[in-house]
Amino acid sequence: MKHVLAVLLFTLMALGQPPATSPKPRPAKIKPTAPVKPEGPPWTKKNAWGEPDLSGVWQQRLGVVGLDLADFVEIPYQPWSQEKYDFNKTAKGQVGDPESACLPAGVPRSTGLPYPLRFMQTPGLIAILHEGNVHSYRLVLMDKPVPKNVNEVNPTWMGTSYGKWDGDTLVIETVGFNDKTWLDPGGHVHTDKMRTTERYTRLTETQLKFEFTIDDPGAYTKPWGWSYVLQGHNDWEIIEYVCNENNKDVEHMIQGNK
Repeated sequence: MKHVLAVLLFTLMALGQPPATSPKPRPAKIKPTAPVKPEGPPWTKKNAWGEPDLSGVWQQRLGVVGLDLADFVEIPYQPWSQEKYDFNKTAKGQVGDPESACLPAGVPRSTGLPYPLRFMQTPGLIAILHEGNVHSYRLVLMDKPVPKNVNEVNPTWMGTSYGKWDGDTLVIETVGFNDKTWLDPGGHVHTDKMRTTERYTRLTETQLKFEFTIDDPGAYTKPWGWSYVLQGHNDWEIIEYVCNENNKDVEHMIQGNK
């Protein structure tokens, strides 16, 4: 297995220790629609039933433990969500990170974790299996409309996902969230009114563009989002990851901005 990066990051997180390097400056703000330069010819492969083939193992390749979205995009806070984020990103606030307590990471954070994930496609259903975060998974119901009354959808940590194809791009709309997850390690919150729209486009054999939009009138003044590229690993497989209950070291973990 070539899980060197994943193993290293897991070890650091398990020990509650940051990497032994000098503090780095915050990255410059970049636009959610920053252009992506494909590293090869356009991807045109289809699966057996004629859909774009997104199957395989992917991993966010930004080289950071998670993503504090405030480092990359301007976020249209409501006053209460700004106040909550300002607290959550502190050392005291980080103790309350649900993901560090072995609870589901939610959307879109689950895709931004520093552990690989696997897309599995079947006619009518796509499964996304996550190596980290207690082996969370998502089932994407293809070609089924989003319920008109989303209040009838049972609220869950990962929500209920509905997918469709827009040309060669997989579009996933997810509704029915509870309000218990963080959107990122920095501590951006949301309400049960949130709906997310994700777009996955395979650019090359080893590049999968991921775009997401957060639409939550309960926490933000307007929809917002960002995009980045996932790295493909043809010779990888997701491996066992165990997140233990009764973790005594959570209080020592500090992520996001200080």
